[in-house]
Amino acid sequence: MKVKNRIAIVAALALLLTASLSLTTGPTGLTGPTTVVLTGQAAPGTNGGALASVSVPSINGLGDVAFRSEVAGSTVRNGIFLARGGSVSRIALFGELAPNGITFSNFGVPALNDSGQVAFMARLGPGFESQGVFLYSGTSTSTIASTGQNAPGTSGTFGVFGRAAVLLNNGGTIAFDATVKGTTAASGFSSTFLES
Repeated sequence: MKVKNRIAIVAALALLLTASLSLTTGPTGLTGPTTVVLTGQAAPGTNGGALASVSVPSINGLGDVAFRSEVAGSTVRNGIFLARGGSVSRIALFGELAPNGITFSNFGVPALNDSGQVAFMARLGPGFESQGVFLYSGTSTSTIASTGQNAPGTSGTFGVFGRAAVLLNNGGTIAFDATVKGTTAASGFSSTFLES
């Protein structure tokens, strides 16, 4: 496989303000930009596929980076990956079963916290009708919310989830937006939800 342009996710750990009000570099001691992952690099779990188009990384306070990438040279089209300590691991891949038994088909931008949890939105199965918000917690992935599930505080169900961002804090609380269908309010209204 030829890759004309090697695109790198470069993580520059910003200076952090500590409790004693002194300035220090990030916990890994980096003093400048460091290459985390390159396109053309092996995509774990994809039977020989390569990272083809990395996008919008999320970095935690430990220097770990979660990112979405297209995959080339494999039947796996895309996935969510985690770069930690010089190695890359897969979090979720196209074609794998989601916790609800439907296969993942596409992914939104991941969010990463200092516990190593990764939250992300994904489309499920063919088409655009089935979606969900998921949380990877080191060894397993759980469903936080999915299309058709009751939307808390409403008489409706979740419809379409916002693809742009799922937020995750260090306490494990997830914020996401979604449309709600079949509610007494106007159908299709959008709201923000928290899950902890």
